[in-house]
Amino acid sequence: MKIIKYVRKIISNRLVICLVIILVMFMVLYNRIFELQVIQGERLDNAFSLSILKERKLEGQRGNIYDRYGYPLAENMLAYNVLLDGSIRVDNMNKMIYELSSIIKKSGSELVKELPITISEDGTFVFTQTASQIIKFKKNIFVGNTTSTLNDEEMNMSAQDVFKYLRDELFEIPKDTYSNEDVLAILNIRYPLWMNRYTQYQLETIAININDRTLANIEESIMKFPGVSIVEDPQRFYNDAKYFSHIIGYTNRIDIDTYEKLKPLGYSANDTVGKIGIEQEMEIYLKGEDGIQKVEVDNFGRTRNILETIEPSLGKDVYLTIDRDLQIASYNILEQKLAYLLQSTLSMSSGYSDGDKDDGVTLMRDVFGSLFVNDMYSIQKIEESIDGQRQRNLYNTFFNAYSRLISQLEVSLLNDSVFPAKEDIHYYKFILNKLNEEGYLLAGFKDIPLYTQFTNREITFKQLLEEYITMNFLVIETQSREGRSTYEVIKDIILSEYINYVTFKREIYTYLANQESFSYIDLSVALVEQGIVSASEEQLKRLKSGRLSSTAFMKEKITNLEITPQQLALDPYSGAVVVTDVNTGEVLAMVSYPSYDNNRLVNNFDYEYYLKLLKDPSKPLFPMATQGKTAPGSTYKMVAALAALEEGVVEPNEYITCLGIFKKVFPPAKCWIYAYGRTHGDLTVSNALEVSCNDFYYEMGYRLSIDSDGSYQDVKGVRALNKYANLLGLGTKTGIEIDEAASTLPNIDAVRSSIGQSNNSFTPIQLARYVSILANGGISYELNVIDKITETNGTLFFDKTSEKSWSTNFNSHYLKTVQQGMLQVTSGNQGTAKAIFSGLPIQVAGKTGTAQQSNRRPDHGVFVGYAPFDKPEISISVVIPFGYGSSVPTIVAKDVISAYYQFEVEELNNEASFNHILD
Repeated sequence: MKIIKYVRKIISNRLVICLVIILVMFMVLYNRIFELQVIQGERLDNAFSLSILKERKLEGQRGNIYDRYGYPLAENMLAYNVLLDGSIRVDNMNKMIYELSSIIKKSGSELVKELPITISEDGTFVFTQTASQIIKFKKNIFVGNTTSTLNDEEMNMSAQDVFKYLRDELFEIPKDTYSNEDVLAILNIRYPLWMNRYTQYQLETIAININDRTLANIEESIMKFPGVSIVEDPQRFYNDAKYFSHIIGYTNRIDIDTYEKLKPLGYSANDTVGKIGIEQEMEIYLKGEDGIQKVEVDNFGRTRNILETIEPSLGKDVYLTIDRDLQIASYNILEQKLAYLLQSTLSMSSGYSDGDKDDGVTLMRDVFGSLFVNDMYSIQKIEESIDGQRQRNLYNTFFNAYSRLISQLEVSLLNDSVFPAKEDIHYYKFILNKLNEEGYLLAGFKDIPLYTQFTNREITFKQLLEEYITMNFLVIETQSREGRSTYEVIKDIILSEYINYVTFKREIYTYLANQESFSYIDLSVALVEQGIVSASEEQLKRLKSGRLSSTAFMKEKITNLEITPQQLALDPYSGAVVVTDVNTGEVLAMVSYPSYDNNRLVNNFDYEYYLKLLKDPSKPLFPMATQGKTAPGSTYKMVAALAALEEGVVEPNEYITCLGIFKKVFPPAKCWIYAYGRTHGDLTVSNALEVSCNDFYYEMGYRLSIDSDGSYQDVKGVRALNKYANLLGLGTKTGIEIDEAASTLPNIDAVRSSIGQSNNSFTPIQLARYVSILANGGISYELNVIDKITETNGTLFFDKTSEKSWSTNFNSHYLKTVQQGMLQVTSGNQGTAKAIFSGLPIQVAGKTGTAQQSNRRPDHGVFVGYAPFDKPEISISVVIPFGYGSSVPTIVAKDVISAYYQFEVEELNNEASFNHILD
């Protein structure tokens, strides 16, 4: 009975009943799980895995780009790429990626850089994209799309802040385990994987065009890297890169804005597209047809099986009108003449003491200062130099100046009554700019009176910083203060970080070079010690002893292009040459100097190289031939001549007397010959072109401005000049297939506009079309750089034919009068270019031009012309900004014409100087 009562008691207990029910349910659940996972697991897993099908796009190979004779300028070369399948799970992704990236880097190959953050030479984190692109990048990592809005904190996060967020929060990379450089390498792989986390069946490229050593090292350790594979893949390659980069452009991963435009054409967010130049303009033709790979993926997006592959096809080939040999020859001629001009003006001292006027001299101190500014000297090598090296002398001089400056800076930050030395103000400006660049000091800090007061040494540096803080111009986030005042934090940043920056030290080296604090012998020998230039043992011995002067040594190195005009970035350092077929509008050569290596911007975009190009004072990314606008100078006189003839204000054989000064307008306008106390005397239209008489063409501008009642109306003359400038192709774009700047026609001062000295400006490509119209009898062709487009098998797809824009219908007698004047420029007794063109086997018609922009820099130099005179085939324009007038452009033009006709090019006598053309 007791047992029965006990059982009844247990049964009646609610807790026991619940436990029994739970136990029964657990047994049922366990049985079901056992059946699903053990008995039917494999069948169900296969059934589930096979239920999701995806298509993976295989990007089509781009077509090639050729010159007019079929020489490949842009082609695809087979390379080995490293791919990572993000769907494969590993225990420690960060560790695996670190080991993989280490092998790639140590083997001499590079990782693909998808993350728009890098470490600068100063060791700071910086963004590598534009402000708008960075906003989209931040939206992706913070809110997951580009349409949402960032909060203020996210919007204002610096590159370092974003780096820390990615490292610590998004990807949880141990900061104590890896260096910043290693973390950045990991992020460059993890970030694109994370961006494609919902399409993990798409493989991610993490290294492009790896070398044989990298290939062997990865394959040797392939079992350590799940999901890693090495595949053959065609990569874009540019032959003779620097000669064609401004024409060809380059390709890169599609950006968001371009993707939105091209998405209707079937482009994906991971496609490669042309960014500038022909690669961009011919994108839809060059792009190959994409293939498709059908794959099975599981619910995590991981690839299970490849079902079908439809191979991609090649894009179409594009042929240019450019003659490769002429393009290369023109570039080399231009660079060599720029170098020769630079070395011919090189001197130890200037003829002017006030520095307010250019006197045709390039100072040695400016040369060495530029070599520091342009990062030719390695600061690290100087600091690591040893006793006995001339670099050590440079370092000792630097260290003394650096130590003095740091001591002064420390006192200036502690004492509000200490003013910086006048010669040191520029260092303090450098610090303020750094505070601004790194987000501490707000934009516009230079626009308030405080800044001017400081630069005038009316307030101290400490007072300036404190006032900026009071005005909320200088801000430190609360969490960064750690209980300290904003001023204390800023002071520590300056004294513990900024003074150790390479850029700050370079600022000091540059100043010392400009102040001639270094020995020129030490600076010259240091170039040899660092391997920047070469020298024989004998030459080095003579240089060190002083038997070979530093000036002579540097002249030789500049002439030999061991140091180029681009690297110096001293006037003149840039220029353009354009050669066209006057009868078709085809562009045969289109040179912009300086240039860059577009191979470093294609495939694996080199952000560090790109940032260096952006900061390069010689502006190598700028396409001078199509976008470099300068005043035409006297090359505009043909416009004035035709306008005057066609409007009937002058007759071809009418004589007008040059008085040297034109007093019919105020202020009076002077002819260039007036400075020599002379005049040109009586001249016709052709004679005036021959001697480039300003006074004659002032009169033409004046006559074009006379109203019916005999009064001077400036606007009437300007309109008449612009009418004929438009007819001669100067008022519109040329039609060239790549981006070009619009011209600027004058809107004031008809008298000075008639000699090209008003506010008119044109690009070299526009000047080339202008002289082509003069050469071919008045027909304007749309210029073109595209010859034809073909299928891969050579079948013609599109043939670009010359398009006439208009015919001018000029009076043939008037046109011949102008042409005769251009011939007399190169062959007349008083022709401004006669000395240069004498001895050339053919006759050339041309016009020299000089335009002043600043009295502190040399004048611009321009030459336009065509050849042969009797049966024109080609036109040429040469423009050299700040080129000391038109002598050098004229010599360049003569040598380019000689190269085209395969005449022997006369070598310059390096001991002589260029004869200055007066125009």
